[in-house]
Amino acid sequence: MMKRLLLVSLLAIGGLTDIRASLDNRYLFPLNQHLFMRSLKKQSDAWVRGFFMTASQARDENGCNLTLPMLSGTYDLAAINSAMNSIGLTNPWYLSEWGASEIPFGAFGKLRSSGVALALEYQLLPHCSLGAAFSLMHASARSDYCVTQKTREAMKLVYGDEWYPGRERALEQARLGVNKTLGLCSGRWSATGVSDLDFYVRLGGIEEYLWKLRQVDASVTLGAIAPTGKKRNVYDPASFPFDGNGLWGAFIKGDLSLELTDDWYFGLWLYTSKRFSKTQISRMPMAREPLPYGVLVDNARINPGITLAASPYLVLDDLYDGFGVYAQYAYIHHTHDFWQYSGRCKPNLSRLNCAGYWTNEFLSFGLDYDFTKRTIPAEYGPRFFMDCIVPVQLFNAQWVAKTYQVSLGVEFNF
Repeated sequence: MMKRLLLVSLLAIGGLTDIRASLDNRYLFPLNQHLFMRSLKKQSDAWVRGFFMTASQARDENGCNLTLPMLSGTYDLAAINSAMNSIGLTNPWYLSEWGASEIPFGAFGKLRSSGVALALEYQLLPHCSLGAAFSLMHASARSDYCVTQKTREAMKLVYGDEWYPGRERALEQARLGVNKTLGLCSGRWSATGVSDLDFYVRLGGIEEYLWKLRQVDASVTLGAIAPTGKKRNVYDPASFPFDGNGLWGAFIKGDLSLELTDDWYFGLWLYTSKRFSKTQISRMPMAREPLPYGVLVDNARINPGITLAASPYLVLDDLYDGFGVYAQYAYIHHTHDFWQYSGRCKPNLSRLNCAGYWTNEFLSFGLDYDFTKRTIPAEYGPRFFMDCIVPVQLFNAQWVAKTYQVSLGVEFNF
């Protein structure tokens, strides 16, 4: 038994945090996430939590702050017009006398998401558990654009103390003409639906009083990701996918949890996932236009990169009459995607491939109250928890939204 446990531990190197899918979304935090602490007698768990997320900024390739819409590229009216002309589209509001090679606009926006996450993990056999998790949520986002001072000076919208509002209105009309010509919405988006569905099998075991530790919990989780989540709307530049944008996936996760002394845990998990290739309607850039404003809309084959993640955590449970605290750091990295297109045009697929390369980091802090660990303990009872997640830049977080999250939930171990 000890040899088998040691082998599983070396293969796993993980933790008891219940993070499954949704790690491959650079806008939202993992939706189906929760600290799930197992014991030898209680290896099944059911939980539900409400959450709220918001973001208005993002990180560039150097980890520096930029506004959320800039995550997909700078809005340059001249670049978009040039890209439209390359595939035979004409913006009738773009004036021929505008000879500037760059007409950049400033951009700002915000995303919000609120919903409920639910999960169930049931111990089917002594060393085997089955589980599933999904979320139901409402999300909204907006993207707004304004003429920059650089553009005002380059396009002679200002001259000394004089301001020419008619010329500025012409630029704004040309920007709205881009939306009309490309069939895009105004930049206000909202949607309600479910996330991707995670279902999995966990293999492993729990051993008490091993290596001078109160408990050792080691397991390997094999799972699949069903693409039930809302997809990005290619005709709304403010939209974002709820999860993997309609792609099936699979993941493997290793867990190792060490109970150092009664109710004090240290853990670590490693995770990797892969979404499978699929041909679907996508928006593709021809040149330097922002990705949501890619002028070419057609079928393209997408082969997403691999997602790698690791997370250490510390749990100090039952510090006083059932109250406990926990903290966790998570590092997530997504490798380059690979796009293929066989149409007559030649879109700039290298930008789409590079857009899949990002790294996210965040810290989680939580407080819980376990009814089974009060002064008068009970065998079964609910555990209430509240936590918050904040983005951090400890190593090289880049090309991700700086999303904040708070959540409140309840679980039941059995």
